[in-house]
Amino acid sequence: IIPVPVVAVVDSVAIERTLDSLPLRARVAQVVMPWIPGSYAAFDDSAFAVMQGWVDSLGVGGIIVSIGSPLDVAMKLNRLQRRSSLPLLIAADLESGASFRLTGATPFPPNMGVAAAGSEQDAYEVGRITALEGRAVGIHLAFAPVADVNNNPANPIINTRSYGEDPYMVGRLVAANIRGLQENGMLATAKHFPGHGDTQTDSHLLVPVINAPWSRLDRLELVPFRAAIEAGASLVMSAHLAMPAISSDPHRPATLDAQILTGVLRDSLHFQGVVVTDALDMGGIVSTYGPGEAAVLAFLAGADLLLQPAEPGQAIDALTEAVQSGRVSFDRLDRSVRRLLMLKFRLGLFVRRTVALDSIPAVVGGPRFLEIARDIAQRSVTLAVDSGAVVDSLRARPQAIAVVTFGEENAGSIGNTLLKQLRTAGHRATLFRLWPASGPASLDSARA
Repeated sequence: IIPVPVVAVVDSVAIERTLDSLPLRARVAQVVMPWIPGSYAAFDDSAFAVMQGWVDSLGVGGIIVSIGSPLDVAMKLNRLQRRSSLPLLIAADLESGASFRLTGATPFPPNMGVAAAGSEQDAYEVGRITALEGRAVGIHLAFAPVADVNNNPANPIINTRSYGEDPYMVGRLVAANIRGLQENGMLATAKHFPGHGDTQTDSHLLVPVINAPWSRLDRLELVPFRAAIEAGASLVMSAHLAMPAISSDPHRPATLDAQILTGVLRDSLHFQGVVVTDALDMGGIVSTYGPGEAAVLAFLAGADLLLQPAEPGQAIDALTEAVQSGRVSFDRLDRSVRRLLMLKFRLGLFVRRTVALDSIPAVVGGPRFLEIARDIAQRSVTLAVDSGAVVDSLRARPQAIAVVTFGEENAGSIGNTLLKQLRTAGHRATLFRLWPASGPASLDSARA
């Protein structure tokens, strides 16, 4: 039996007392969340010293952690938690399970595969197992689920990360995944608001523009976000894209646009939780506005949590200056810090902020979770197109088949799996392995 992390009772008096104890710069630092790698690092390594400086000297409020083994991630996070004056809020992109960032955790199909299996319970299970595995290593917040509707097949950045092209089906699965996460101790984030599905530009590089009218946004892009808010999503993440139909500035990305983050998300959709930006070091933002001004503009637009600024120190300096100059009010800053402190109290981080390393192998990647994931994966396999009736002919009768793989070592393992399945079905299958260095003779042999 794996215990579910307990959600603590929020003590509003303790929150106010903590908030009152923070000087201005420390309050500003609470809304900044830089990125760290999850890979192994010695504690006296120069790169780790930089991370410790963000905690020791800057006093950041949280960390987003990337790819690493469960033990490496947990050891690194424990070290940073112990050095922080206040508990750190730890986040990770766990879009299709904890294995999205934790090597060895339970791997699930991407969201589109979960949707192909057609079960809200599957989406819930992905959330449940993600929460248990993530919390075991010290992660509190999943930047998931993706609530974008994949209504543009040429989309280079969302595609299979979305549950699909039907907004109501996407909304149901998003809500189920949020319940699975949050009922098992992890905060959920619906992203990327107000909807990243209809783009043909990668927002990591440039700012996409969606020219759809409000009527379509209202009946398509916003549908899953309404479902997420109704399901109790703790956070919503903004998108680095422009939507001229709902903004007076046709080029300003939603992350920096008060008409979208405040006017639509807060006022129209009545979201009361935490608004987090997408990564502020992405090319479409930092190259235009710079690390400091981007942070200030995002905060003015309505963001509470500034994710992955290119220079955390510059972001804190710029926002502190904005408060001191009156560009950002003290009340506005306190509202965001109060929301973030409330999350930390809910998670019980003021009681315990580290994890026990020896308990991780008992939770992460265990066979009971893998069995569930395998079942979902098997049911997610979908025949989209059978060009030339090839699959139909394989099902009709056993025949002689040549399986040709091309690539490095892993291509051979894929070929072996296919070979085994074909032979089990009665086909006379032969495997030919081709490599990038294969010459004409090898190609001729496979062709023959």
